Amino acid sequence: MSGLSSKALAFGGPEIKLKYNGKEEQRNEFSDGSGLEWLDYGARMYDNQVGRWHVVDPLSDKMRRHTPYNYAFDNPIRFIDPDGMDPIDYFDMEGNYIGTDGNEKDTRKFVVTNKDDIKNIKKGPTALGAVTSAVPLVSTTALIKGIDVLDKTVKGGGLNEESALVMKDGTTVDGITGPGPEFKDGVVIAGANLPQLPAGKTPQDIEVAIHSHLTEVLVQGGDYYPMSASQPSDVDIQNFPQFEKNMIVGPIGKAEEVVKDEGARTARVVPQRQNGIVIYQGGYAPLELTKSAVQKILKHK
Repeated sequence: MSGLSSKALAFGGPEIKLKYNGKEEQRNEFSDGSGLEWLDYGARMYDNQVGRWHVVDPLSDKMRRHTPYNYAFDNPIRFIDPDGMDPIDYFDMEGNYIGTDGNEKDTRKFVVTNKDDIKNIKKGPTALGAVTSAVPLVSTTALIKGIDVLDKTVKGGGLNEESALVMKDGTTVDGITGPGPEFKDGVVIAGANLPQLPAGKTPQDIEVAIHSHLTEVLVQGGDYYPMSASQPSDVDIQNFPQFEKNMIVGPIGKAEEVVKDEGARTARVVPQRQNGIVIYQGGYAPLELTKSAVQKILKHK
């Protein structure tokens, strides 16, 4: 027990220091017997004598409607704040914010796909465990980079794939533009190689690997060859297991051409599809979000 004083241990009469919300009270920690009498919330210290934090919330820029010194949105009956951080946010498939879990535990975001779940969340704070259709989103950095890769593909003419890696430490690595598409045995080949890993990094350090599919429809010999972010290629499926999460950006939805009977002639057309992102992660169905939905999520504070 070398290095611990009897005062620190409250020797002979151990004191329970876990107080309000189970947080450790900093009391009598100084040699003269005095102390701050604050509660340790991890992200910051809480002074329960005046009901205030003495430093701003490190995530206050995400909750600008509230003072950066507030506790539980000034509503401790409805909300709790286990660690001084911000709550889980829920969004629908259109990117609309629908509510929170009421537990200021972390910065995760989830997309909710079930209508009943959405109704329940709109009624008030809903614990994650009570939401059957919540699908976790990738980080804000990954969402931004996904839109960036999509925009680069479109601006480049839509017939060359782009790629990027988002690392778990928040850094990103851009790939080089892929070659133009080729035909092989009636199949379009338009791959873009993922960028090389930074020195000292492994695939386990990658949050999400991103690449685009062609945003323009290729026509060859009167046949249409549309691609879709919702339909991974055989090569994509082979590569997916290397990473915890994968993202394909481009047109979302079915990429099949449609034959329309217009009386005297038939017309082969490709349905108009919106560009967006599709997130592939183990244990969940692919999550499809249009570009406009992602932009709504990114704008939410």
